[in-house]
Amino acid sequence: MFGKKLFKSDDYAIYVIIAIYLAAILGRYTPGTFMSYHFSIFFCFVACVIWIVYISSRIVEPRLRNFLYSIALLLMFLHFTQLCKYTIFSGAEVYERRMWYAYYIPTTLVPLISLYISVMAGKPQGQKMPAYLKLLSIPALVQIVLFMTNDYHQLVFSFNEGFVNWNKDYSHGILYYINIIWTYLLILISFIVILEKSFRKTSKKGAFAGLMIAVFHYALTLVLFVNTSDNLKVFGIVPITMPMVYSMTFIIFWETMIHFKFFPSNSGYAEIFNIADISAVIKNKKGKTVLESRNKIDTDPENIKQYSKTIMGGTIYWSEDISRINSLNKRLKEVGEELRESNALLIEEAEIKARSAKLKVKNDIYDEISGYMKPHFGIIERSLKDTDDLSEEEFRKRLIIACFEACFIKRGANLLLVVKSGENIKKRDFAIAVNELFDYTKMAGINCGLRICDYEDLTNEKMIDIYEYSRKALFDAFETGSEVRVLWR
Repeated sequence: MFGKKLFKSDDYAIYVIIAIYLAAILGRYTPGTFMSYHFSIFFCFVACVIWIVYISSRIVEPRLRNFLYSIALLLMFLHFTQLCKYTIFSGAEVYERRMWYAYYIPTTLVPLISLYISVMAGKPQGQKMPAYLKLLSIPALVQIVLFMTNDYHQLVFSFNEGFVNWNKDYSHGILYYINIIWTYLLILISFIVILEKSFRKTSKKGAFAGLMIAVFHYALTLVLFVNTSDNLKVFGIVPITMPMVYSMTFIIFWETMIHFKFFPSNSGYAEIFNIADISAVIKNKKGKTVLESRNKIDTDPENIKQYSKTIMGGTIYWSEDISRINSLNKRLKEVGEELRESNALLIEEAEIKARSAKLKVKNDIYDEISGYMKPHFGIIERSLKDTDDLSEEEFRKRLIIACFEACFIKRGANLLLVVKSGENIKKRDFAIAVNELFDYTKMAGINCGLRICDYEDLTNEKMIDIYEYSRKALFDAFETGSEVRVLWR
């Protein structure tokens, strides 16, 4: 089932406004002059009010919305001054003339604002209005001041002395024609600019409709301008006045532009609901359903997420099917757990490999040290072999040699292990290792000593070299019995 279309303001706005203006024309035929003026002005005023309501509910761009508001309010002011002239100030000649002059406030400003809309339509919201457009407001304000002060200079309307029969016997001054040129030149430019944009960017139907309205406006204005009231009567009544033409054509023209989507508007809900695969409903402030999508809102708490937002005139409710998201989240959780388990295995495997690598390095170091010390193990073995027939002195000498070699193996292996591990040999450990070799040599009755220059600057390599050289020199002394003095520079 397609979306339920209960109300769609943008479809009917232009037709409602046209109907109201037709009622205003028919209102001219009500009995009595007083009633005909009242009904006609009242319906035109209502058309402006309704248009403001439509603008506020649809036009989303603030600058464009404010321009359209200004046109509607100025046209309302036009009809208000009409009403004041024919009712409140009727017979009060000075104020009646003021209300007549006030007609030209909206007729001067509305074309200028229309030009603003035409030029700025389609421009980015943040783009500033060109300076030349802003400067056009100066001549507009000057004209308004001159119109409102016409009684003092009569450059717009010229009257008889003492304003005798002023509302019938008057002539147009130079400022009046300047204002006419200003007004219709701006209208022409604004209509041309906006219709050219509409023809290029949006519906050609909209451009054609706008062109027909513009032609109608100029044709009817020309007819009203060059003919007398008697020539325009239909069934004894003039069906339309210049203020009505002004109000009707401007509002219908700009509403046509909105209707054919030339301006961005907050409309077309029903089409959106029917086209989009959504589940939503719009309710008014009383809770009554205004618009409902073809997809009903589901209430499954696990796989459906509910949303709501306050909008103008009510609230929109919509739901989102999150079953796929839930499924993806579940799968992601499973994959995450699998990855964590896999990572744990990889970490453990890496730790085992690291331990194995360290162990292999240590074994290689031990094997290297063991190979290096192997000849010294042979010396120990030979020194302690066949000792039964030796004298006590000879046995003692061999035992000292064995202990000397055992000391060299133990201390030397420790020093080499430190170096192979990438560390620095401590000076204290080096001194102990060297001194122990010399102590065993002294036990054999050999006079010996060691002197090292620049002791604090010793490196690992120098300390190993000193240790090995000292061992060799001392071991040779066991055979010769000569004194040993080691000097290392």
